[in-house]
Amino acid sequence: MSKLIYPGLVALLLALTSCEGETTYLKRVENRSNYPISIAFEAVMTGESDTVYIDPHTSETVYVTYQRGGNDSPHSCLQEMDNITVITEDSLHVTRDITDASNWDQQITSSNKLGNTVQQLCLFVLDDEDFE
Repeated sequence: MSKLIYPGLVALLLALTSCEGETTYLKRVENRSNYPISIAFEAVMTGESDTVYIDPHTSETVYVTYQRGGNDSPHSCLQEMDNITVITEDSLHVTRDITDASNWDQQITSSNKLGNTVQQLCLFVLDDEDFE
C-alpha cells in the first residue's frame, strides 16, 4: 500500500506547485512623437544600467521582471527602476516627467487557467506636445 501512496503524493505535490502561477511586470514606453528617444535607467535589484532606443511612432518594452505566484494588487510602475531619464536628440527638452508615477498608465490582466497568471503593464506615452 505504501508503494501506491508515495507516487500519489509526489504527483499531488507537483500538481499543486505547478498551479502557483506567475506575475509578469512590464515597463513599456510608447513614443508617439516625431522624435527618436532613448530611455536610460538603472535596475534597482542588480544595479546594472541600461539604455533602450525608441524610434518615432513605435513602442518598446524597457524592463521586465517576473514573480512567482499571481499578484493582481497594483505595483508601483517605478519600483524596479532608478535614475530613469528620457534622452533626446537636438537639445530637445521633455516636459512630461517620466519619474512621476502619475504619468504612467497601469493595466492589470489576470488569467486563471493553470494557476493565477497575472500581467501588470506600466505604460509611459510621449507625444509631440511633450517636447519643447
